[in-house]
Amino acid sequence: MEPAGRIRFDDWTLDRSSGELLKLGRRVRLADQAFQILDSLLSRPGEVITREYLIARLWPQGIVEFEASLNAAVRKLRSALGDDADTPRYIETLPRKGYRFIGRIALAGTSSRDNARDHSVSPPESKANIGSLAVLPFKPLLPESGNAALELGMTDTLIARLSNLPGVTLSPLSSVRSYRAIDQDPLAAGRALQVAAVLDGSIQTDRARIRVSTRLLKVDDGRSLWSEQFDAPMDDIFTVQDQIARHVVDALAVTLTSTHGRTPRQPTLNPYAYQAYVSGLYKWQRRLPEAVQDFEEAVRADPSYALAWSGLANALAAMGVYGYSAPGQVFPQAHEAALRALALDDELAEAHDAKGHLLVQYQQRYATGEECYRRAIQLRDNVGEYWQRLAIVRAYQGRVAQAVADMQHAQKLEPTRMSFNANIAMMLYFEREYTEAISLLNRVLALDSRYDHAHALLGRCLLQSGDVAGALRHFELCARPTPGRDADFGRAYAISGRVVEARREVERLQQRGREGFGVGYSLATIYAALGDYSQACDALEMALRDCSQTIGFLQVDPALDGLRDSTAFARVAQQLYDTQRSG
Repeated sequence: MEPAGRIRFDDWTLDRSSGELLKLGRRVRLADQAFQILDSLLSRPGEVITREYLIARLWPQGIVEFEASLNAAVRKLRSALGDDADTPRYIETLPRKGYRFIGRIALAGTSSRDNARDHSVSPPESKANIGSLAVLPFKPLLPESGNAALELGMTDTLIARLSNLPGVTLSPLSSVRSYRAIDQDPLAAGRALQVAAVLDGSIQTDRARIRVSTRLLKVDDGRSLWSEQFDAPMDDIFTVQDQIARHVVDALAVTLTSTHGRTPRQPTLNPYAYQAYVSGLYKWQRRLPEAVQDFEEAVRADPSYALAWSGLANALAAMGVYGYSAPGQVFPQAHEAALRALALDDELAEAHDAKGHLLVQYQQRYATGEECYRRAIQLRDNVGEYWQRLAIVRAYQGRVAQAVADMQHAQKLEPTRMSFNANIAMMLYFEREYTEAISLLNRVLALDSRYDHAHALLGRCLLQSGDVAGALRHFELCARPTPGRDADFGRAYAISGRVVEARREVERLQQRGREGFGVGYSLATIYAALGDYSQACDALEMALRDCSQTIGFLQVDPALDGLRDSTAFARVAQQLYDTQRSG
């Protein structure tokens, strides 16, 4: 077995601990930059190491002639190895992309990055056939040194790396992210998530290095299937992630024999793009507008980073859906980002989901959007968010019973996600089952009294049930924007006879409309509550053009029941139907 920190190929040995290249034990002079290039290539043999990654590793502060300098460093490396660019034995050039190590490595029991391992930790006690697994949010080793974005990013990446293992169901990030408390009992989390095993870990960063401690636990008896520590440079985080994934696969006794069962490759090799992506992911999970800037930075650093493009598409779309930006401004950009992600990776479930969301919310092409959601589910059928979006587009098409079943399936996949129960209640609201919806929403709020979406939905149910005062109380408890919120106060004022206040809400929305926001549908529901059906139908006509986010609920929304017999309403419904068919 090679000593830790060494990789051997043919007569050559790369010694990371000493920073030397040896041939038959004798030291060969090699410049530091050439050594780092070889180190990078040997870390991922057979894979393309991009020019952008190598430049970022060799010259993190940037230099003027970086392309020429990289070419010169590769030439020196080839010269030291006696390799030829035209007929390579070790280093293959991929024009305009990067380089690939094509030699044969003798690793004889070592990992591809031995210096990243701490051999004092325990190997797997035994292998186990596990049918379900949750990768819990990584935690800081020391609370004061935490990096929440990096911790979430490590979790998300490992979920993606392990998500295609045959016979193993992975809990998606949306299910596990609430278990990020430092004192969280991993076995209790595993029981709540209804999985057989959990991967629990901690991260410590020190300037340019990262130390990761991980353990794989069986939930039923608490037995440790595997545990290990990894210590590596920060820009080698991808190798650490690969090692963890490989060891988990080994501990679970999963044989990767089919295409479906192979762990996917790292979506980027650029550490700066990755760090920007995980920062964006962290903010996106909290629906913070700043996520857009981080995803944009990620795709600037690595334009081939498909996952970052899909993240950008979703973050931009959220700006329009939640009312932070005018939909007409951000939706076209989001649509282009989703298409870019798909062009880079047609097998990326996140990209199909993002495209579907834009087709539905931006272009009102419900049938085509539904196809995209179904494709995302085909690629990753255990992500509740995809089923939730499928449920909503089916409700848009009047198929509420199917939508309820889809939402219930999402809730079964991710039993700890409160949004799924809240949206089951929303479907019950559309079916006029107000009592049942109210009961369910009260249970949701008993678990989280600050959940804005549940307060808004409960307020609407109470309003339809005649409890205006109760509805207003819940509307006032909403601290953050949620889809459909614009009309809540105006409708409540109109139904309670507070016409002057309802008209003020109309004026407020009209001003937002002049600023480019989609307000037509909200105006229509307020006008309907005021009994002004003519203006309500005119507002619905506007909603077809201004990207009103809830126009899809036209067929099922109780707020519009008073309009359904009018010719003008039928005309709007037909136009929306024609748009769906054209998609």
